[in-house]
Amino acid sequence: METQTPPTPAKRPGYKGLYWIAAGAMTVAGALAIIQDSDYLKAGGQFALVVALVLLATARPEETRAKKVAIWALLAIAIALLLVRVLGRSP
Repeated sequence: METQTPPTPAKRPGYKGLYWIAAGAMTVAGALAIIQDSDYLKAGGQFALVVALVLLATARPEETRAKKVAIWALLAIAIALLLVRVLGRSP
């Protein structure tokens, strides 16, 4: 009698390393925004994206809904801060 092996799940591309690289780059950019420009709206948006990237880098396929909501909330914060910066500047 032959035993059957269970099917293996489909392998997803390895984006986790790219998420970590992007998070590192955004951290440096956020630090430079604070040190050089004192632009706290820009730095706040970048650090919100850093946290979202770290959440994505540590995610597993069976993640909870709360983690997905947190990622979307962080993206909404970053977009809102960007809009405040863009619309709040006088020509």
